[in-house]
Amino acid sequence: MGPIVLGIKKRLALGVLVMTCAFSGGNAFADDPTLNKSVHDLFQGKCLQCHGPGGEAEKKFGNILDTDNLLKKPGLIDPLNPEQSKLYKRAASTDPDQVMPPSDSGVAALTDKEKALLKSWLASLKGQASTSSGQPCFSEKQALDLVADDLKKMLAPDRKFMRYFTLGTLYNGGASSADLDNARAALSKVINSLSWHPDLVSPKAIDPNQLVFRIDLRTLGWDSSTWDTIQGANPFTALGAAHPKADFFSQQTGTNVPMARGDWFIANALHGGDPTDSSPFPKDGLYTQILQLPKTETELETTLGVNLAQDIADGKVMRSGFVHSGVSKFNRVIERHDSKFGPYWISYDFNSNVDDHDIRNSPLEFNRNGGEIIFTLPNGTLGYMLVNAKGERINKAPVQIVSDPKRPDQAVENGISCFRCHAQGFLAATDEVGPVSALNASIPADKQAKIQSLYPPAGTFQAQLQKDNKAYKKVLAQIDQLSGSPSRSSNASKDTTTPAIDRFESDVDPKTAACELDTTEKDMIGFITKNLADLNSLAPLAACQTTPRDVFDSKFEEAASLETGGGGGTNSLGQVFKRIPHGTFQMGSPPNEAGRLGDENQHQVTLSKDYEMQSTPVTQAQWQKIMGTNPSAHQNCPNCPVENVSWNDAHEFITKLNQTLHDGHTYRLPTEAEWERAARDNTTTAYPFGDDPGPNNEKLKQVAWFRDNSGGTTHDVGEHANQASANFKLVDMEGNVLQWCEDAYDPNFPKSSTDPQSSSGSDRVMRGGAWGSDALYLRSAFRDNFDLSSRFNFAGFRLVRTSP
Repeated sequence: MGPIVLGIKKRLALGVLVMTCAFSGGNAFADDPTLNKSVHDLFQGKCLQCHGPGGEAEKKFGNILDTDNLLKKPGLIDPLNPEQSKLYKRAASTDPDQVMPPSDSGVAALTDKEKALLKSWLASLKGQASTSSGQPCFSEKQALDLVADDLKKMLAPDRKFMRYFTLGTLYNGGASSADLDNARAALSKVINSLSWHPDLVSPKAIDPNQLVFRIDLRTLGWDSSTWDTIQGANPFTALGAAHPKADFFSQQTGTNVPMARGDWFIANALHGGDPTDSSPFPKDGLYTQILQLPKTETELETTLGVNLAQDIADGKVMRSGFVHSGVSKFNRVIERHDSKFGPYWISYDFNSNVDDHDIRNSPLEFNRNGGEIIFTLPNGTLGYMLVNAKGERINKAPVQIVSDPKRPDQAVENGISCFRCHAQGFLAATDEVGPVSALNASIPADKQAKIQSLYPPAGTFQAQLQKDNKAYKKVLAQIDQLSGSPSRSSNASKDTTTPAIDRFESDVDPKTAACELDTTEKDMIGFITKNLADLNSLAPLAACQTTPRDVFDSKFEEAASLETGGGGGTNSLGQVFKRIPHGTFQMGSPPNEAGRLGDENQHQVTLSKDYEMQSTPVTQAQWQKIMGTNPSAHQNCPNCPVENVSWNDAHEFITKLNQTLHDGHTYRLPTEAEWERAARDNTTTAYPFGDDPGPNNEKLKQVAWFRDNSGGTTHDVGEHANQASANFKLVDMEGNVLQWCEDAYDPNFPKSSTDPQSSSGSDRVMRGGAWGSDALYLRSAFRDNFDLSSRFNFAGFRLVRTSP
């Protein structure tokens, strides 16, 4: 254990009070000394007698002059909506039973001038409140409350299409007005750049401070599966899933978390590859998935109405070739075509400058090693796609060909690198091929004419490039105006996404971490130190140090669960559990789902209590430690799922486990409803990532072991840990082994819609599909059933645990 952790434990052992970090700032007061003094005098004269040290009402919310303490009281001070602050409401009330000071106290009520003074002071606290040690001034709960109110104003049939983004965490982290303005513009740009809809879309602010924005999925060409994809990658849904109105959201919108953090979305929706996948060829990220980029440039060109070969033959192309580009290490050629929606640019990149990679000696017959495509979307924004030598889409380009010094691994990543480089549109380049070829008298006349046609004079090329950029900057200006930040439109070409991304990706300090967890630094330090076994990687925060963003994000869900009392964690057997919040969801499959079977009738189910699901199936090592034997057919793999166990065998294991651990939890099998709720998370699609398993089931292969990729055996439960299902981070919910549930099998499902469970019959339900299953048997709704004494080399289980 490192010195940071030891220091924290020693501090706790000595009983030292855990305080906030020193750089968090002192008592939160307005910047205006005159305003501070006036309010101080007002409180001292009219409130301190009861709400001061020793006062009869001190216990209600503490010393009226201790602003930091007042800020910790939910709703007492709301700098964003001063008139909604409980403090102001009581002081401004006309009800003699509610007004403060009380009408019978002998102290005169506040005058209109004093009420205005109080209101001004409350509003002035918003900048200071975000840096105080008190409760963040704009919590996730407040944002979701606004969402609920907004949904109630919508027509019922429209609610299922409404989704929201919040910039509250930026505000709470002390972002300046300029930073927030930039983030609003960046959010608007990113949303519109992920749409195939012909019109630009304005995210609608639903609060006066422009921190929560509504989008309509229909206006972007998105649907519920698009949102499921977004939330499936979102590590910050735990607080939303635990919101009191989660059931309302689920019933009205089809998801219990209809809001995502805008700063996270800006930074992650532009990743062509999954940022958690560090391999040279990462799986698809949000940019690729939301924009539904095709597998090849040929497919993209067909969609956009571009025919490269025909355009070249018809002389409808402009090229510029040069040796130094600042991105490519070698020669580069850029080429412009027209498409249905605007310019279509493609680069040809090489891994050397010799032979058929030497563009000045082979201006027509060169062979590329890859390239970048910049295409115009129907709304005028730009889309990006990287390809290899064969024209196949890739998410990262080889660093030996092109590089991006701004990215941690120096690799050019589709989406995020392109947005940074082309923030102002298309980059100018001076052609070197045409002039060099013109001097070469050995080139035949017909070939020379072709070269000069493809590589026009610099003035002609630059004029077209400037025309394209002028059109794009006009679109950027419209986006800025739609974002609610019209003050930026005079400088619309300024890069908005890079500052927002850099801010999000920077190391997380304790103040920022507490804001994101919707708590105070003091409380955050307390629950981190209390749960060091599970949150050891966050120990630097408890020691008033920073932690890398990716480390914080990876532990956010667990930290949020522990902070809210939701549990989760690891038992002494090494089994990891994830909290699954209660809620209402659609169980079963819709009639049009591909592969649907007759016992999957879709119906609404409510689970009334939270529970904790094991993150993986029970492993052979865990079984052997409790039972002393290993019944598995696929041996010599301690971290593979235990299999060849019956429902009765699983119960025997559970009985011994409960007798052994005595850790305050009760372990059991999940009910069928609990299993499907966990498998679906917030999704309604066939698989957690959507309805389509992908060409040749490629998407499914990334998260599951089944017939197409298992090799006829089980696999280590850690192998798909980075591709865990949706937000609950459960591994192997699809494939590897079928999993026993507690329920007896009922082909029509249990009658109850709340906490349903069937107990009649000898067959028990199994879920999830296995290593030998076809893809359709890995759908979230698929149900199987076997006799409770049956054993198979594809049958295992995972646990649920509950607390008294």
